[in-house]
Amino acid sequence: MSLYDALFLYGLAIRDAYEETRDPSVYTNGKLVRSKMSSRQFIGATGQVLMNTKAVRVPSYATYHVQNGTMRIVVELTARLEAKLNCAKRQQQAGAGSADSDCSEHVAHEVVSNYWASSHDGDVPKDTPPCGYDGKLCDHTPLFIAGAALTLIGVCVPVAYLVCKKE
Repeated sequence: MSLYDALFLYGLAIRDAYEETRDPSVYTNGKLVRSKMSSRQFIGATGQVLMNTKAVRVPSYATYHVQNGTMRIVVELTARLEAKLNCAKRQQQAGAGSADSDCSEHVAHEVVSNYWASSHDGDVPKDTPPCGYDGKLCDHTPLFIAGAALTLIGVCVPVAYLVCKKE
């Protein structure tokens, strides 16, 4: 499927380059063909295909929830090209050879609304538990003191009772 999309993109680029130059041997001009492949999007066999300014495919992502063997999309991150004005500004700020100047972005779409409604307040769960993953964020000293006091009472009361009963 990806091979189909790659060949389809090549065909689109060749067509656009030919329409621009009207040269039958335009396929030999790799620089022009590559420029026609960049900053482009189309619907291919694998879905939306988005090529950034470097002619690299920018994938879209989805978060799935699986319950009882049923899989449903919860959140989609859809790739899209930035507006040309914003792209030009960002490329100037990043510099000509910067890796961050590809002018693509991901936009989140919540497919299932109120997905986190299973929690008591409907909010997204916290990144870490209240006491951390290893319990080091909580002070357990009061629990140890209470446990020691109960153990002391549990030992001292029966001993005192036995001592008093023997007398």
